[in-house]
Amino acid sequence: MQLFATAAVLMLGAAAAPSRAASSDGGVQQSAPLADQAGAQPAALPAPTGQAARYVIPFYTSQTVFSTARSVTVVGIFNNSNVACSVFVQFQFASQTSSICTITATVPARTSAQLCSRPVGDPLAPCNASCPGGGLTFNTGHAYVGSSTAPPGCKTIAVDPRIYYTTGSDSVILGSSQLSLVPVNAANKGD
Repeated sequence: MQLFATAAVLMLGAAAAPSRAASSDGGVQQSAPLADQAGAQPAALPAPTGQAARYVIPFYTSQTVFSTARSVTVVGIFNNSNVACSVFVQFQFASQTSSICTITATVPARTSAQLCSRPVGDPLAPCNASCPGGGLTFNTGHAYVGSSTAPPGCKTIAVDPRIYYTTGSDSVILGSSQLSLVPVNAANKGD
C-alpha cells in the first residue's frame, strides 16, 4: 500500500477561549465552555476542507537553533477504519490562532503514518510528511489533529504525539516525552 502525503502552510482561525469570571474570594474561576453556555456554539476549529479537528495537543516544540540540543514533534496517527482516510496536523505558534504549518496525509486502512514538525529520518522517526522546507525550527505552541468527515469510520483515528530531544545532527536521541492529547471542545482529565 502506498501512503500519500502533502504539506502546506495555511492561515486559519481557531476556537475562542472560555470566558473567565472573578469569584467572591477574589480568585478567577473559569466559566463553562462556550458550548455549555445558553445558546452558545463552539467556534469552528481549523481544518482542511472535508476534514474535522478531533484532538488538540496543548503543547509542542520544534527547535534546531541550539547546537547542542534540538527537538522535533512527531504525531503518529493510526487509521482504525476499513477504508483510506485523510488526516492532518495543524501547528499553531505560541498563543496565536492561525496555523503556521498544516500537514496532510492519506492513510490506508489499518495502517499508520508519522507526521513531523520538521524533516527527520530513521532511526529517529520515519516521517511520512513534515512541514515544508526545513520545517518548524524555532517554534513552540499547540496543534490540532483531525481526519476526514466521511466515511464515518475515519473519525476513529488513534493518535500518539511525542517530542524527541536530539543532538545537533539528530543522530542521538537524548530523550522523549509523550504529549497530552485532548478531544476538541473538552477539558483534559489531569493527565
